Amino acid sequence: MDISKKLIPNTFGSVLALTIISFVVIYIWFGCSDFPERDQLKESLTLTATFFSAYATLGAAYIAANLFNDWRAQKKYEIIAQLTLDASLDLIRAKDTFHFYLFQYIYKTDEITYKQVDDVVFHAISKIDLLNQVLERYNMPNITNEVNKLYRESYCKLPRLLQEKKYLMKLSEIELTKYSEKSFDGLKELNEKMLANLKI
Repeated sequence: MDISKKLIPNTFGSVLALTIISFVVIYIWFGCSDFPERDQLKESLTLTATFFSAYATLGAAYIAANLFNDWRAQKKYEIIAQLTLDASLDLIRAKDTFHFYLFQYIYKTDEITYKQVDDVVFHAISKIDLLNQVLERYNMPNITNEVNKLYRESYCKLPRLLQEKKYLMKLSEIELTKYSEKSFDGLKELNEKMLANLKI
């Protein structure tokens, strides 16, 4: 980050400037007082060194605080990025599982039960809910509306007959394709919203 690159030189410059100003003020102050002239420079330098030590300590604390905040921001981003990636992959897996469930009799693939599909979808939705909670915790735009559109308004509205093997076997490829597309309507919008949170 640009701030981190300039942080140390800027802080060092500020400490140096404050030290020089302190020296000038102290030297003038000693000059205006009844202090012996021969000790004026020595005492000014001694007192300035004390101030420099204090400024350097404050500068170091300031740098440490900023680096800590940078680390926290980076960690927050990593957490959200990982959860987003996991949720996105789980959604794709859920969509694919449902697709293969619908077409298993046409493709003649291994049998997939509706319970297996439901479990995969539930797992994906759980991951998205976790991501949503993290987004809300960090005051970032949540994805509640998109999740509702995908799950409650698309997947949950599918006919219950699709859960029955006999009904599934009667459907044509066109009908199955229609159900497959309808089941995860809103997936694109949800993915876009999730990925939008990763933009810096």
